[in-house]
Amino acid sequence: MLENWIKPQIPEEEELEERLHAARSKLSVLQMQIKEHGLPVLVLFEGWGTAGKGSVLGKVIKNIDPRFFKVATMDEPTEEERRKPFLYRYFVKIPAKGKLEFLDSGWMDEVVKDVLHDKIGEKEYKKKIESVKRFERQLTDNGPDTLRCQEIAPDIRLVKKHIL
Repeated sequence: MLENWIKPQIPEEEELEERLHAARSKLSVLQMQIKEHGLPVLVLFEGWGTAGKGSVLGKVIKNIDPRFFKVATMDEPTEEERRKPFLYRYFVKIPAKGKLEFLDSGWMDEVVKDVLHDKIGEKEYKKKIESVKRFERQLTDNGPDTLRCQEIAPDIRLVKKHIL
């Protein structure tokens, strides 16, 4: 699959500035629509460590009204969070109507890290995946719109809108 991959051409600085200006304008309009229509929006920035999630997140929030969003850094779960159900710390981050909540990583990132670091076995993995499926179903049925931004590598950014 990757053998046919062609490295994307980086646009000239002037074109990048034009695109950025257009994106900032669109983001401002979208934020006001979210507020006016009372839509809760959850934005997940997922990807490998040091892939540039924080940098991209900083550039995004720089251009929106800080009264209508929060940013949560989802570090390793604390001891208290570990005593609660696995998805509790994400559940409490679901934004109110008309607000945005940005998470610097998501629930699947936590599951993958647990598996890669041998913190959970096959049985616990399957249990967590089932919990994720139910949680995402609840978000689909009752919760906020969810925008999942995935970073593949620092120089290859794939931003994919994915309404759960």
